[in-house]
Amino acid sequence: MRERLEEIQARYSGKGETHFEVRGRGMVQGLAFMEEPALADRTTAGAFKRGLVIETSGSEGHVVKCLPALTIEEELMDAGLDILEESIEFALGRKKPVTLAGGVA
Repeated sequence: MRERLEEIQARYSGKGETHFEVRGRGMVQGLAFMEEPALADRTTAGAFKRGLVIETSGSEGHVVKCLPALTIEEELMDAGLDILEESIEFALGRKKPVTLAGGVA
């Protein structure tokens, strides 16, 4: 999981901008949005609208927590990380909002 999170971090950082850093150990990982904590809230909101339950923590709510079950199947982990990446894109304004049956999310 950490390797994939670091790949996502590298994809959305560049030219002196780092939107978040990867932190944690083993299956307890997080994305710390230190410079702009509001991105953590936008990321988790986007993930929830896409069907992924994820939350923030930290003194300013700036850390997106990734705490999968220890028995998670690799395919399910990959699907969740795909949703997380889409949600980061949305939070950064690089992807259009997701449209649900009930309207725009």
